[in-house]
Amino acid sequence: DYKYLRKRCKGRIEDKMEIIKGLREAGYEVDEVFIATDPDSEGEKIGYDLYLLTKPYNTNITRAEFHEVTPKAFTQAISNPRDININLVKAQLVRRILDRWVGFTLSHILWHVFKKRWLSAGRVQTPVLGWVIERYERSKEKKGEITLWFGDYPLKIDIEDLSLAREVYKNINQANITLKNPREEQKNPLPPYTTDTVLQDANEKLHLSVPKTMNLLQELFEAGYITYHRTDSTRVSDAGKYLVAKPYITKKFGEEYFYPRSWGEGGAHECIRPTRPLEPKDLEFMISAGIANFQDPKNTLQLYELIFKRFMASQMRPALVLVEDLILTLGDFEFTQSVIVEILKNGFDLVFPYFKLFPKREELFPDRSEFREVPKVYPFTQGTLIQEMKRRGLGRPSTYAQIVQTLLERRYVVEEKGFLIPTELGIKVYTFLRENFPEWTSEELTRRLEEAMDKIERGELDYMEVLKEVHRIKELLREWERVG
Repeated sequence: DYKYLRKRCKGRIEDKMEIIKGLREAGYEVDEVFIATDPDSEGEKIGYDLYLLTKPYNTNITRAEFHEVTPKAFTQAISNPRDININLVKAQLVRRILDRWVGFTLSHILWHVFKKRWLSAGRVQTPVLGWVIERYERSKEKKGEITLWFGDYPLKIDIEDLSLAREVYKNINQANITLKNPREEQKNPLPPYTTDTVLQDANEKLHLSVPKTMNLLQELFEAGYITYHRTDSTRVSDAGKYLVAKPYITKKFGEEYFYPRSWGEGGAHECIRPTRPLEPKDLEFMISAGIANFQDPKNTLQLYELIFKRFMASQMRPALVLVEDLILTLGDFEFTQSVIVEILKNGFDLVFPYFKLFPKREELFPDRSEFREVPKVYPFTQGTLIQEMKRRGLGRPSTYAQIVQTLLERRYVVEEKGFLIPTELGIKVYTFLRENFPEWTSEELTRRLEEAMDKIERGELDYMEVLKEVHRIKELLREWERVG
């Protein structure tokens, strides 16, 4: 308890040693100590450090793990304590040592070469910087994008050949547009959020930076409103399905709308979800009444609403829709796209729809049309970069935000209209590292080391073997620094 620690530290906490001193004194006065740091490898390492620091003052120390700050989860954790997971600690030690031995050595080399002592390199940071540069170069290639507006429904037609795109747009009023092949389809909801997907949605829908979103998520977790937010799992527990989703969905829409889904199997972590059926409007009232306090109430509430609605939708029945094929022909050019023209039976769409209805008309003629030259591939946004990190297996939920933030802070990339653009400095640094240290800044090495650390966590690999490999890399880098 923070207030208790302040009391033990005579009203002030100026540094970490004051906290350690307070914890030791508190541990000395009680019969049993529970360590309840975050439920990931980094939290396990912190818990292990606290265990070693506190053990001389109280030998009765156990680990309490919970993934949501609620009375039920807290009671279950206390009732089912466990020992520190040494394999998780070893894996985190390897990560820290790897980042320092390789990252710090490469950073020192950059300081020497570029005469800038704020530059840095890293096993994940550097490959990710390369992706940003590569995507930016690819974004210089253009294609044509024709948008036909039917009311507020935008029908986008992408044409790779720019000259063909301009010709189609020039004669678009002569195009024949028809709807054919009506059929019924079931649309299922999106899975609940994981770290990467909530960061992407918050970036695109709320225009929040990745670090900002992580700070808001941390506050919501610590205040007990959402489950642990550093997770790559979509799994939903029985508590999430039957104690959170079912009461809300049944009361709001009727029990026939409740359609429980687990979304994943096994593992300690759950998806990111609300811890209770607390509607966003109720949280808004609690904020206005001073019951709930946040540093940024507006954005926190909007973020909670995203999490709440997407989770509730994930536990609702599918929507039954009528789909038709929209076919546009103009001479030899033909474009076909399936569109939803009617909702036959509502489901999750009442909470979190991800589709729009195409308006049915007697004459299928657009209200207006637009033409743009757009990149064949857009530069990364903060959200799409994190999606790419997850897809390629680099970085982890606990490090996504820090990697993006570091690229921005080092001035390797800048953000323009929401897109990440490499700077001249970023390109020079990456080129230097790839030309001189291709093995140690490669995506393949990082992925291989991540796989090795996963094996360490599972107890399938001796962490000293990995450290020996890392030490070899470090010594080679130091030799280059000495002679280079």
